[in-house]
Amino acid sequence: PERYAEHADLVQYLHESVTQTPYQICFTQYGPDHDAFVQEFYQELRHLQSRLQEHAVEGQTVGWLMPHDDDEQDSYNLTFADLILWITLLRMDLVYQWRFGMGQLSIREDFPLLQQFVDNVMAYPGIKDC
Repeated sequence: PERYAEHADLVQYLHESVTQTPYQICFTQYGPDHDAFVQEFYQELRHLQSRLQEHAVEGQTVGWLMPHDDDEQDSYNLTFADLILWITLLRMDLVYQWRFGMGQLSIREDFPLLQQFVDNVMAYPGIKDC
């Protein structure tokens, strides 16, 4: 139950601080508010990059958003929160950079651990087969 609550809080955080922010940026269009939202978004990405690094297991550079549980047989489970972040990261380099004026940084070039996370999700069984 505690793990479910932590996951629900994480999903809410991602929704409020990551997935909605590009749309707020789009609607502000230009000026100081736009630039402030962009910088806040990049700061959230830095925070998430650190979180992924903290949750890495031995032999990996990054882990999943939820910390692994040593008591679980398969501690490398992808969660709904990981998929939410993954979709946002894919959209960042493909759409948000160019359409929403967020081209200062990219996932591929400026957030190497987030790019590794994207690659890990792409290689996850069931996703890589699509």
